[in-house]
Amino acid sequence: IVVPNCNKGALIGAFENGVLVGSVRFNHASLKTASYSSLYAVQDFRLEPSDKSAITGRLCTTKSHRRTHLGIALIKQAYKAGLEQNITINFSDCNEPLLKLFKRFGFKEYTSPVVHPGFGLIYPVVLLMEDTDHFTAIRSPFLQYESMIQADLPSLNRLRARIKTLQHTYSLSNPVLHEHNT
Repeated sequence: IVVPNCNKGALIGAFENGVLVGSVRFNHASLKTASYSSLYAVQDFRLEPSDKSAITGRLCTTKSHRRTHLGIALIKQAYKAGLEQNITINFSDCNEPLLKLFKRFGFKEYTSPVVHPGFGLIYPVVLLMEDTDHFTAIRSPFLQYESMIQADLPSLNRLRARIKTLQHTYSLSNPVLHEHNT
């Protein structure tokens, strides 16, 4: 499968009786494209070369597999792929019905919702891949991979502080929508 702006990563699929029933895209190079950098306000993070970033997106399942554990299994596989590639910060987005699920895993809102021309209203979220303190506090399903995590605490603390600053800057209690053009 060819996905525009997605040349380094993986499309993770779930199959039932040989038929694709769900997928998620994990890409560790997409932030270099202008549209994704803008969509996720990457410049606001002031990433350093040691911050290995990725995007996880386009989580989808067939209608018959919605509200099952398939979405959870796909998110876990994308997270595991990120750990295996030493990703430290993972950007994603979701629609409002999935926001609670993403937060349950450990993703955090950090900017206002965006009106995406292809997907409508989306919520950009970010995950600090090594934030086991946060995962423990919320009982994230990602804790099962704790033995794979080797946190760089100075980097992790810098990114934690940056997220808090962005959350305050964007005042998420009263979000203002902005348009995103691809």
